[in-house]
Amino acid sequence: MSLPSLSALRSIRSNGGRTLRWRWLSLRAHVVALLLAAYVEVTFRLVPVDRLARHLGTPLDRSAADGPLPPELDLEDLSYRQWLRVTAIDRIYRWWPFGDTCLRRSLAWGRVLRGRSPRLRIGVARGDDGLVKAHSWLEFDGRCLGSSTELAYETLGR
Repeated sequence: MSLPSLSALRSIRSNGGRTLRWRWLSLRAHVVALLLAAYVEVTFRLVPVDRLARHLGTPLDRSAADGPLPPELDLEDLSYRQWLRVTAIDRIYRWWPFGDTCLRRSLAWGRVLRGRSPRLRIGVARGDDGLVKAHSWLEFDGRCLGSSTELAYETLGR
C-alpha cells in the first residue's frame, strides 16, 4: 500500500479538510447503516413488526389514510447528516443479500429519522395482473419517504 503524495495531502488540507471530513462521515454513515441493517434483519425475524417499529422509534400507524398519499419528501429538506444516513441505508439495501424490501428499508430509515417523529405505513393494492401487492413507507412532516406512485395503496387498518 502506497502512502498519498505530499501534494495530495496539501490539497486536502488546503480544502479546509472538507474532503477528508466528508469521506470520514460517509464511511461512518455506511458502517452505521450496515450495522443497522443487520440489526433490523435479525430482529425482523424474531419480533412482531409493530413492536420492532415502536422499538426503532417509528410506530406503525394503522389508521386509515385521509385521501391520497402526501407528496414525496425532497431529500434536500433533510439535514446533511440525515441525508447522508438515508442515502447510506439506501445503498446498503441495494446490495443486501437477504432481499431488499421496502419494510426493512423503512424501518431503518425510521431509526435514523426518529427525531422527526415518523410513522410507518403499510398498504396493499391490487396490481394490473390481479395480484395483491404490499408496500411500506414513512410519513412525517406532511411528507412521505419511500412511497410508490405506481399503485394506489390502501393502508392496513386494525
